[in-house]
Formats: sequence, structure tokens, C-alpha cells
Amino acid sequence: MSLYQKGSAKMTTAASSDHPVVIASLNAYGSSSEYKFYQTIEHLPAGIYTICLGSRTAQKNQADDEGNYGVFNAQNDKGIWDKYIYAQVGDEEPIMVPFAVGGNTGSGFPTYIYKVEVKREQTLTIGAVENYTSGKASGHNWDAEAGAYEPKDFWDTNTYIRDAQIFFTAPLEGYDYADAAKTLAQLIETSIETVDAAPAKKNGKYFINGQIVIVKDGVNYNVTGQTIK
Repeated sequence: MSLYQKGSAKMTTAASSDHPVVIASLNAYGSSSEYKFYQTIEHLPAGIYTICLGSRTAQKNQADDEGNYGVFNAQNDKGIWDKYIYAQVGDEEPIMVPFAVGGNTGSGFPTYIYKVEVKREQTLTIGAVENYTSGKASGHNWDAEAGAYEPKDFWDTNTYIRDAQIFFTAPLEGYDYADAAKTLAQLIETSIETVDAAPAKKNGKYFINGQIVIVKDGVNYNVTGQTIK
């Protein structure tokens, strides 16, 4: 994660020695809480994917003159939102979707990017951005005389990002999946042999008996943070 500006951007739950794996939201709040949060994934099978992240920004408390409620988000002159999730395949142009709008749940709402086409050996980067480039930040209060919400230097509201998920939804036309499966099986077999040979109780992430095991200070955890034997 990289911060564009100083502000409050933190995880709702912190990892600790007792709980090295946690489920948490990135919660940004306050003056200029701008960031870019992303992960690049390699070696995905070629195919069509759906991306889902939990996201949240707020609706205004006051309606405009026509009874419509604005939201804490806006687009700049190039059509880029101040708050959006995105998916980028290789060096292609990213696909961007604005944050979902809703109440303060402390987590966010499912926000989807559909029909993301990943070809062989292409990387997929998924992430979320708050970067106030529109110059249209405003508050809750509607100014009837000006015909606009009162302007602000920043979007002063809680936003959340959580639970990035990737779904394989369709095969890529013309791709040889049988050959790819054979290669993958060989890679997995080699990987398991390497991991099983790792020193016992050494801190790290391992694939043991068909599951991912995280070792921290001599204790084994699963991916949800529960201790296992």
C-alpha cells in the first residue's frame, strides 16, 4: 500500500503474535486519506474472471433541490473517480469501478468487475484507490443558493476496502487447458516436495497434508487464524 497524502488509513483489526492471520478492512477516514492498495498475481490460468472487493463510501445526509442525495465521490475531467476499485491485466488499461455507496457497516459492500480476460502468462493486478483528482470534494450540507453541496478540501467520510476475491467464470477460447493442467500438476508436485522438506516449526507458510499452514513462533495456524495441530 502507498499513501498519496497524510491521513488516517488503517486496518480495522491488527495482526499480532497470538493472531498472525486476521480478517480486516482497510479503513480510511479524515483529511486527505489518500492511498493506492493493490496486489499483482502471477501464473493465473488463462480465462475470463470476475473480480469482487468489498468497498464503501457514503451518501450525503441532505438531498439537493430535486430530492436526490449526492455521494462522497466524483469524477475528474478524464472520467476517473476519486475512489475506485480496479483490475489491470499486464500493461493494459485498468478497468475501474467506483466504490459502492451505503451505510457504515465497518466492512463494505460487494463491488464487482466483470469479464476480465487474462491470457497465458499475463499478470493480473487488483486493488483500490483513493486519490482526490476531481477537485469536487464536498460535505453533507446542500447550499440551495449556490445550487451545490458545500465544497471541502477532501471527502471527509469513512471508506472501507475488504475481501478481494477472484472467480474464474469462463474458459478462454482456443486455450489448451489439458496441457496447462498437466504442467500445473508437475509444478504443484515439485512445490509440495520442497515445502514438506522445510524445517519443522520454522516461521513461514507451508502446504502440509493438503492445506496451507502458517507457522508463527512454533504454533501452527490455518488461513483464518485458528490454531491447528
